[in-house]
Amino acid sequence: MTAAPGTSVVQIVAHPDDDLYFINPETSQFLRAGVPLTTVYLTAGESTGLGRRTYAVRHGEVPVLDRAHFAAERFNGSRRAYARMATGDMDSPWDRSARVLASGTVAEVAVLRAAPHVRLVVLAMLEAGDRRREYRGRSLAGLVAGTTLSVPTLVMPDSPVTSQYAYTRDKVLAALDHVLTDARPTLVCTLDPDPEHKRGRHGKGAASTDHADHTASAQLAVTAVERYRPPAGSPAPVLQSYRGYANQLYPANLDPFTLAAKTATLVTYSGHGLPCAVPYGCGDHQVDLLRLTRKRFDSTQHRHRGDVHWLRPLPDGRLTAFTVAGGQVVQWTQKTPGAAAWADPVPLPGGDLFGHVSAVSLPDGRVRLFALRHGGLAGAPAAQRRQVVTTVQEAPGGRFGQWQDLGGPDGVRGPKARELGLPYAAVDRLGRVHVVVRTYTRALALRTLSATGRWGPWRRLPGPADVQDGLFLLPRADGRTEIYAGTRTHLYRWTLPPHGRATAARLPLPVPSCAPTAVELPGGGTRLFLRPGGSGTVHVHDERKGGVWTPAAAYPAGGYGPVAVAALAGGGHVTATRNDAGAVSTRAWAAGSAAAPRPAEHAVLLTGVPSLARDRAGRTFLAVQGADGMLGLVRADRLEPKA
Repeated sequence: MTAAPGTSVVQIVAHPDDDLYFINPETSQFLRAGVPLTTVYLTAGESTGLGRRTYAVRHGEVPVLDRAHFAAERFNGSRRAYARMATGDMDSPWDRSARVLASGTVAEVAVLRAAPHVRLVVLAMLEAGDRRREYRGRSLAGLVAGTTLSVPTLVMPDSPVTSQYAYTRDKVLAALDHVLTDARPTLVCTLDPDPEHKRGRHGKGAASTDHADHTASAQLAVTAVERYRPPAGSPAPVLQSYRGYANQLYPANLDPFTLAAKTATLVTYSGHGLPCAVPYGCGDHQVDLLRLTRKRFDSTQHRHRGDVHWLRPLPDGRLTAFTVAGGQVVQWTQKTPGAAAWADPVPLPGGDLFGHVSAVSLPDGRVRLFALRHGGLAGAPAAQRRQVVTTVQEAPGGRFGQWQDLGGPDGVRGPKARELGLPYAAVDRLGRVHVVVRTYTRALALRTLSATGRWGPWRRLPGPADVQDGLFLLPRADGRTEIYAGTRTHLYRWTLPPHGRATAARLPLPVPSCAPTAVELPGGGTRLFLRPGGSGTVHVHDERKGGVWTPAAAYPAGGYGPVAVAALAGGGHVTATRNDAGAVSTRAWAAGSAAAPRPAEHAVLLTGVPSLARDRAGRTFLAVQGADGMLGLVRADRLEPKA
């Protein structure tokens, strides 16, 4: 696969290895597609140096290293890993130089000579793990919270940057804006700005699952992207966030082949057992024993998992789609009904939105949107805001009104509000709109808009308090609405009846690695598409009368993430999934058949999740947002399977 013209990706992470642990295999997919790729490392990752207890030191592979030498060793590992991914040769040479940034500071820029579109930018600020008394508290997290004014840099022994600098928060944002302006990204990848909590020490209180630098680097990246102004005629970049250490809370979503390739890249980064001519080492020997950190990298989890229903029909026969770029919703609408082309995209008023948007069609033909808004990513965690917001068209096919604040089940301010999940919505047969989110306690909460236009309060749903973020809502013909989601150990279904209380039931099916997708079959049955943990396959299960589920009809889809499904004219349906190349595969299923048809390939480097919709004339379309920031649209019922 080759990248679309104009594609450019920037990755902004805290440490050397964050990209390899948490964003890869997507990093390697960008490189295989020839995408111009710039990775920015905000810190030096020096920690406490390479201590005597480390495996590599004990076995005489490397000497005991101080902070500066250990940081240099880690970046040696990063350059070798990127060289291997991009060229196949880990020793492919780099050209390293000192670059003055708009912040007035100097950063190292390394350019891969055989692939000059691959660049690594090192700001080299001290990391949060540096416990020296004179630097204690001076970290990225301190810059974000406002508890420290500046963070000094670390001078590494082999770096072209030979002087020490200090970064304030404004200087970090100026440096990132310099990189963004230079790279003109269409996609920016970063870490998790709002990681999940875990129990504190000795079971008391709560602590973050993630490294403080991961969180702070993501919050700085989000702010920089929202401030960035692309050149005239260029789209605002799409922002994709990835979970960090919280991967350990989720079932693995990488298949064995993809995991083996990701592990091989990490081995190259570690330098373990590899030839090296540098006295202090060519890799990060802290990760020698990868089995100890396997749960951190056997998944690649998007923090804000998108809804698969962001492509919606309009009353005039056209389709419209909604994406988020630069923190703002962008609406795309077909030029004419049935056309495989969009009119010019229209940004909607309002910003500070995370990730993806949920869209539902109302009985009168209007579209209502739901999103997750932040109130700025600066200040102490207790002062930051997160809330669900909604907006609706003033008339079918018309303009959208102002965003309305729906708050959240854990309030809108403080650490609990920051773990609010993306909103997922559905409209039932009575015309009620249900919006569901995951809460701080990892349970589900619901808010309902009545058919007469009144919002009820947030209310907790029964069921487990270990729900994976990423839900699927299915409105049924009999007025019920079902919610499907997995925990670490089971798959659950919640039922919202037209009248009465909600219920939750565990299903006798495999644990999914993401939200399954459900469709209602003729006669009232259910077909479920789910991805079991640690597998590249999709399982298809049908529910018969009495709640009996058929054995899995499995097919090797590759990739990870939710399955998009839409009905086909004449019966049957079409599915769309991310595949191993980071593109999209579709399959057209005959009515009444669970046997997997051959896939058709849509060769665009995917960001987010695909969406499918059927227009008023019975045509089924696939919409895909590419890494180039543009939205592709094709007839899904006409794609030819590959031979």
